[in-house]
Amino acid sequence: MMRDTARGCKVYIEIPVLLLSFAVMFENTISTHLVLYKTCYVTLGFNATDCAMLGTGHESNETALLETMVQPYAAILLMGQSFIHAFIQPVFCFFLSSWSDKYGRKPILLSSFIGYIGSYMVMIVISAIPESSPWLILLSLIPICFTGGFPLVITTSVSYITDITEEKDRGLRLGSWEAAFTIGILLGNSCSSFALRAFGYLGIYVICIGCSILALFYIMFLLDESVVNVETEDKFKIFKLSLVKKTMNNTFDGRNVHDKLMIVSVMALMLLYTVARFSDHGILFLYLRQSFGWSLQRFTLFASFKSTVAVVGSIIGAFLLNKVLRVKETVVLIIAFLTTTCYYTLLGLATANWQIYMSGCFKCLVGAINPMARLLLSKLIERKDIGKVLGLIVALESIIGHIGNSLFTYLYNLTLSTYPQTFCFVTAGIYLFEVILTM
Repeated sequence: MMRDTARGCKVYIEIPVLLLSFAVMFENTISTHLVLYKTCYVTLGFNATDCAMLGTGHESNETALLETMVQPYAAILLMGQSFIHAFIQPVFCFFLSSWSDKYGRKPILLSSFIGYIGSYMVMIVISAIPESSPWLILLSLIPICFTGGFPLVITTSVSYITDITEEKDRGLRLGSWEAAFTIGILLGNSCSSFALRAFGYLGIYVICIGCSILALFYIMFLLDESVVNVETEDKFKIFKLSLVKKTMNNTFDGRNVHDKLMIVSVMALMLLYTVARFSDHGILFLYLRQSFGWSLQRFTLFASFKSTVAVVGSIIGAFLLNKVLRVKETVVLIIAFLTTTCYYTLLGLATANWQIYMSGCFKCLVGAINPMARLLLSKLIERKDIGKVLGLIVALESIIGHIGNSLFTYLYNLTLSTYPQTFCFVTAGIYLFEVILTM
């Protein structure tokens, strides 16, 4: 990763992003597993020993039948989580990211990590009480939602990079951001199942709090503010409806028709990619368990494999293709969308474990999609307005992503007993349409 030298910055913004992405993915699949267990044991009243067998790899006919009964109830709770994120978090993300354009990136980053610390404290309490309802897990979303959550961390950190880099170096730097984000996912996925067996649910959330606190101190004591001439007047007036109008004006006013169409196309591309990216969020684990009998450990290893491929892809896409070979951003995007289409098609056709891993190889350039799309956008938007525009896009991504995930969850439940891999082919179709949109 490149070292920040502009405007007195001497540290990497990628470090706290890596720590948070690790923490989020470290507990993500585990939290889904906890929802399944508590739904089985607390909500449906099945035997605790039988419920504990779910996802361990020790499958039997009884466990498979239990899985079929538990999954639809658990999926409703997971859908509820998605809707809470979709209707609250994006609002705070948009207004707080717009606020950061005038009053600084650092306060926003600090508040976001404090929100995650609060969330993991709630999860520690829930996991420590065996009889607690799985629906109490929704309480852990409140601190995250009201501080913007990961969408706000994405917006603010990408805006930070835009503040301190020149256009010629920005693609590489955004690629390093994506690599750090993906490495965090890789490490989180790789370690989570082993950590669960070693430390239990309580230990998982303690580790997540530790990562969040470490990132918080890093930002507090090492990271310099990137916004020049930080304002102080009216800094506590966060929710201004005039910001919406101002964002739209700053985005489109004074531009020719070609630039306006370019901005709209890039925004549409990013939003549609969000739908496709989150299509299997939460349900891929359920699908592989139901159709192939995968344990949590095997799934996390597969997720780690995909993350490794994505890290390589972000380096190839942002550095080798775009920086060294000067391949246009749109060409890199087309190649990435085509290879990802192949991944979902092969995943849907897979009938053996080795075929699933083979399909994962085709996600080789998915890590280059976000850096290239954001690079295109940063070339069209002025630095002083990048927080507002990115905040609007990420807020819309959050809403569309969670609604899309809920629809895919509904689709998965609808086809669970007939053709559960349907979601794979629908997602492949979305990526194929992205190719047409990019041309």
